Amino acid sequence: MTDSPNADPSPTPDTSLETTPSPPPIPASNAGPPPSIEVQNLHRHFGSLKAVDGVSFTIEPGQVVGFVGANGAGKTTTMRILATLDYPNRGLVKVCGIDVVQYPSLVRSRI
Repeated sequence: MTDSPNADPSPTPDTSLETTPSPPPIPASNAGPPPSIEVQNLHRHFGSLKAVDGVSFTIEPGQVVGFVGANGAGKTTTMRILATLDYPNRGLVKVCGIDVVQYPSLVRSRI
């Protein structure tokens, strides 16, 4: 170190231990829980027989509903799809926000 008149007499801080501050926590979503059951444009056919043709409905958490219809209307087929015992030909089916086609084991663990 030289003894020049312009030299800063204070020691140089050691920045090797400094870290970048953590980002702020992500705020909780205000969206609430997903629907208990969500069915959009559900189709299930067996050959030329259309057991379920374009059914859509949503059941929110805490809702109590009945599932009624005429014989052959597709009630059992729809329930089998919801329970992951059968698969739709087309449409979206979710239980507790989980797709029944992509994650059937996870859906079964929630019902």
